[in-house]
Amino acid sequence: MRTWIYTIILTVLLVGCRKEESNRKEESKNNNTAIEPPKSAVQVELPKPAISQKIDSIDKSNTESIETSGNNITLAYVYSKDSSITLVANIRADYRIFGYAKPSVKSEKLLLLSIYTSDVEGNPFRCKLGAYYETSDMKNLDLKYKETSCDFIKAVAIDNRKKETLVYFEKKWIEFE
Repeated sequence: MRTWIYTIILTVLLVGCRKEESNRKEESKNNNTAIEPPKSAVQVELPKPAISQKIDSIDKSNTESIETSGNNITLAYVYSKDSSITLVANIRADYRIFGYAKPSVKSEKLLLLSIYTSDVEGNPFRCKLGAYYETSDMKNLDLKYKETSCDFIKAVAIDNRKKETLVYFEKKWIEFE
């Protein structure tokens, strides 16, 4: 007898839950809003978008190439007469210089100077100031050295409207004339 009572109660609860879910779906459809998953739903991590995976792949590959280059790299130069920062591309020497929003390699990447087409074409790292092969490609942007701070140099990027943006470069990529 108890088994029958429990079966009936369980059936009523299941029917009630399904009815409630059906009502929520209908209400959500009418309100044109997304259906919220039940609280007990397992959270599934979605795969990274293809563009993010592509950037990760480019980043890893080009970083490894730079690391294996040893001393065969190109540096940017700071000229003492006007504090300008210049980098001239050399196809036989690797370089990949990021300009950061703060003096940390984990901060936002604002600018990129790189020998690698995969770094520059289409600005895959979405650097706000752009991605270039060399400083002469920066038609509407000039770089000026400000000061050295630990392992970074502080510079300013000046656009054609004279708007200035602070940019930090790792000191290892900069040579002073």
